[in-house]
Amino acid sequence: MTTEKLWSRDFIALTAANGLLFAGFHILLPTLPIYVASLGASGSEIGLIAGIFGYSAIFIRLFTDTGVRAFGKKTCLYAGLLFSLLATAGYALLDSVGAIVAARVIHGFGFGLSTTFAAALVADVIPASRRGEGIGYFGLGSTIAMALAPAFGLVLLSDISPWGPVYRFWRRDARSASCRPPGPHSREGTGAPRAGRAPLLPQPPL
Repeated sequence: MTTEKLWSRDFIALTAANGLLFAGFHILLPTLPIYVASLGASGSEIGLIAGIFGYSAIFIRLFTDTGVRAFGKKTCLYAGLLFSLLATAGYALLDSVGAIVAARVIHGFGFGLSTTFAAALVADVIPASRRGEGIGYFGLGSTIAMALAPAFGLVLLSDISPWGPVYRFWRRDARSASCRPPGPHSREGTGAPRAGRAPLLPQPPL
């Protein structure tokens, strides 16, 4: 009995595209908060930027059936990829919190569309006799991205990006704040934050 071919051109392209989409998402998880903090964003604004991506990705999925009926799976996938590409490229060009929030909404729309229709299309191209194996390989890309992309993003930020000095200063400041003994005029224990020391991000491990 001849085994049906799994690794077709369409299957490889869809698996690679899905893995790269998740890699882009996970690279931004640790790096985008540092960037928006450097723009002067408050803690609540950083939380909004982090959370609104998920809300927009969920929201756009409510209209996937309408999109399939009107445009088809491939067109919806291409639209999602285009939205994701434009939003990801826009992060480097935007320098205001409001603009980054808008980019996160667009990115969430693109991510929701792309991942939904990539999964729908890959189910169509996998041979029925190897569907379980194919779906497993397809999902492996997102798992690898989850494991490697956050650390890779921090490497890019600290060693290559022009925002590297911001990241290194933040780490030094967090270390020095954790090692500095409380002074006689410290407000520690009173519940009041120190002036100019409101932490926007969790302290990195020493």
